[in-house]
Amino acid sequence: MESLYDFEIVSETQIQVKWAGEDIQLYSDFSLEIRKEWLVISDLHLGKVQHFRNNGIAIPAAIKREAILQLETLVQKHRLQKLVFLGDLFHSDPNSEWNDFFDWMETHPEIEFILVVGNHDQKFLNSTFSNRILCVSELLLGPFILLHEEDSKRKDGFQISGHIHPKVRIRGRARQSINMPCFHFNKQSLVLPAFGPFTGAKCIKPMKGSKSIGLAANRLWPIAH
Repeated sequence: MESLYDFEIVSETQIQVKWAGEDIQLYSDFSLEIRKEWLVISDLHLGKVQHFRNNGIAIPAAIKREAILQLETLVQKHRLQKLVFLGDLFHSDPNSEWNDFFDWMETHPEIEFILVVGNHDQKFLNSTFSNRILCVSELLLGPFILLHEEDSKRKDGFQISGHIHPKVRIRGRARQSINMPCFHFNKQSLVLPAFGPFTGAKCIKPMKGSKSIGLAANRLWPIAH
């Protein structure tokens, strides 16, 4: 299967990728745009901060507002038609963060919201909130298969996933290094960084021919492996 990709730096905050015969856009706000219609983000883990606070762990309350502020900034920047959450939109049992999110959703009736269900979303599916957003197990957009977790056994398309919260480590002289979240490409797969501000990240193990696009200081940093 043809799987080569070409990168064009549009600006410090946008990179266009020709992949599987399609142009997709990567942005420094952790989002991916497909066909100028679908905007995709992954792994918000809404409710995690409040869950910790409810269990006596002193996470600053301001952090739980960051996700909604980031979402609003995203909407204002891209003028969305369709926003796809690539799994793990939610994290815990229903709590005030869930309410804040649905209140925010209702302020944008012009947007179609779609959730590709992730492993942390099961409590949402079993809750009274489950009819508030369209839920699917995967989403097919042309040659792309959008799913929460990459399926290495599938060879029927180009997978776009999240789940692992990828970050890349860049090493410098004198044992210096820096970690940054990233978009990570292999020939037939793309993994998105976690959008949520309180998620953590996992250092990827790059393979020959893979490529990462790091995110730091509101910029995109292409890194060849």
